[in-house]
Amino acid sequence: MTLNSVYYCYPVPATLNCASLQDTSSTSGANYGTISCAICNANSVQVFGARNWPALGRSAEAQTLCMPFTPIANCVTYSQDNAVIKANTFACTACASGYWYSASNSTCVPRVNVPAQCTSYSLTSDVCTVCASGSFLSTDGRTCVAFPNGIFQCQLYSAANTCTQCNSGYYLSSNTCVSSTTINNCAIYAANFTCSACMSGFFLNNATSCVTATASNCATFTSISACASCNTGFGLQTTNGVTSCVATNLPNCVNATNIAPFTCLVCSTGYFPNSNGACTLVAQTIANCLTYDSATTCSRCASNSILNVARTACNATYYSSFVDPNCAQNFLVAQPVCTECQFGMYFVNGTCTSCSNNTFASGCMSCDPVNNNVCLSCRPKYYMNAQGGCVANNPTPTPTPTPGTTNGTTTNNTAAVTKVVGLAITLATIYFDRF
Repeated sequence: MTLNSVYYCYPVPATLNCASLQDTSSTSGANYGTISCAICNANSVQVFGARNWPALGRSAEAQTLCMPFTPIANCVTYSQDNAVIKANTFACTACASGYWYSASNSTCVPRVNVPAQCTSYSLTSDVCTVCASGSFLSTDGRTCVAFPNGIFQCQLYSAANTCTQCNSGYYLSSNTCVSSTTINNCAIYAANFTCSACMSGFFLNNATSCVTATASNCATFTSISACASCNTGFGLQTTNGVTSCVATNLPNCVNATNIAPFTCLVCSTGYFPNSNGACTLVAQTIANCLTYDSATTCSRCASNSILNVARTACNATYYSSFVDPNCAQNFLVAQPVCTECQFGMYFVNGTCTSCSNNTFASGCMSCDPVNNNVCLSCRPKYYMNAQGGCVANNPTPTPTPTPGTTNGTTTNNTAAVTKVVGLAITLATIYFDRF
């Protein structure tokens, strides 16, 4: 903040969870300044949410509020950019490298399809979207196929015999690359003497003109003086009305904000993002911690350990004793949660719910959560019919009396009945042992 051309620095209370402040008043300077949070601490459990104070007649107060929310393992960005808090879903919008977001169960799932030539992947499915130069993407998005050389001056293929883009100076016509009338600094021609994309550093002014851009290092443009997007390692910075791409230059940073002033969201292992958004070396390391969100707390443990409730330790003992070794990310919770329901019930949002059909009383031990009309396993003394229902077994017939009996039963018959009952008990015991 400035007051009479003198700069003043004000501390940011840690309880605000704010990484940097901004002056939101119409007139700059401490005399008129209204301070609000520009960026919340990015530790995978904080969210930036704006409240509309002016509508409440409180325009002189801070305009923003940082609020905690539940993180998703291996998620790096969330839906939280809308100024109206309830308009945000807080769902994951981008997972860490090597993962894709599954909307059906709201988790980041490890990728299985990773073609060697793939340079870009779908955020919401396990497929490749862009292959490296010299290869094209298969129709199922699972492989990158090396380019053939059968079409003269073809630069990009979409299939073995289909060209999608020609080399500079040529345009595509009926799957053939045809020489074009030259347009200076044009990289891609849509037709003869018609440019659709200029070379790096030039802006497409019109279909026949590529002019030098005032914005620099742009991957794409919004105008001659503004970049729309940057390449990896660069971010947007506006100076004197010109928005260019500049290097973020944040040492030991894995993921940073893309608009200056740049701050780190996720640091390399052994570092944490401090209040200024710079990665600082952790003085006291936590064994098996991969990602730190502060100098003393961990946000993600290695796959062979589990994060404790206080986030101060990655416990390998709990991991080996109580959790699934095939789980990618584990953490303890402060309150007990149910992991298995009683027979005749199933999970709904972490709560055990009774089966509406195929209940335990009707002979079903476990119904299908998606379709309660289908039973997955039946109780002893019941069998499953073709429709997925449980039907009681027929009772054992009463033995027929034979001559020489007393009250209709001989000693031998009594022994036979005893053997049948004993066998039934044994079979029932075996059946229960299987569950």
